[in-house]
Amino acid sequence: MITNSIQGIHFMMPTPFNKKSNIDLESIDNLVKLSIESNCQGIVIMGVMGEAHRLTEEERNSVISHVSKKVTNKIPITVGVSGESIEIVSKRIKESNDFGANYLLCSPPKMAKTNERILLKFFKEISKDHNLPIVLQDLPQETGVNLTPEFINKITIEVPQIKFIKLEDPPTPKKISEILSKTSNQIGIFGGLGGAFLIEELMRGAIGTMTGFAYPEILVKTYEEFKNNNIKDAKSLFFKWLPLIRYENQQGISLSIRKHILFRRGIISTPDTRLPTPSIDKKTEKELESLLREFSFNN
Repeated sequence: MITNSIQGIHFMMPTPFNKKSNIDLESIDNLVKLSIESNCQGIVIMGVMGEAHRLTEEERNSVISHVSKKVTNKIPITVGVSGESIEIVSKRIKESNDFGANYLLCSPPKMAKTNERILLKFFKEISKDHNLPIVLQDLPQETGVNLTPEFINKITIEVPQIKFIKLEDPPTPKKISEILSKTSNQIGIFGGLGGAFLIEELMRGAIGTMTGFAYPEILVKTYEEFKNNNIKDAKSLFFKWLPLIRYENQQGISLSIRKHILFRRGIISTPDTRLPTPSIDKKTEKELESLLREFSFNN
């Protein structure tokens, strides 16, 4: 049963394309299967790493509808609805709700200079006509918006639909502590950024992570060991895989690397991104292949 309480590892699904740059629904089925069989506690679609900004509105809705039908309430679905106006986001929220979303992921609209008064009005307006819980995405490198712990406390009080934060404003462990010390109401904090600081984030009080690391089962096992208080085993497993997590998380090409790994795993049919999202070069491919062989990750 889907509830308003989520935690753990939520797989950020990339959008797979075929060689003609059309959405590959069969590969989407495989990604959903990977999420469920890896025991992820949720799946996230239409995020930045899902190339949502490269999709038409019709394509967005076709993916949301398809994933919802494939998941069939086995795990919660969080749908990214970020946009640059109240009208765009409100429309996406309605469509996501109609297609079966359980949660919404929304970042602030892009701003040249953070304006907290406008931000508060924006989130109040998009939250008027629905009761879906919102995950507020704190991603200043994309939005230009800096969310202070004090403002996060204020907005979660005044916009009660905001139940969670997807924190991607490094250094994330430090900011987790700051947010938890400043928020008067209960707020769940998820990490992101490829999962590179999962252990440190959990130690600081995060409830999980939302990321698309190409081996989500490793993050799930790490989280499970941590929650069972097997901290040493959690660290041992995580640090074994950290070289690949680190390599995948290269700014600008992380999505292409992730897709190449998923392609090598036989989960998606091509590693293609949709232009102008960059693809990795041949030298990076060779480095990745070497890393996968060295650490026996290609199984």
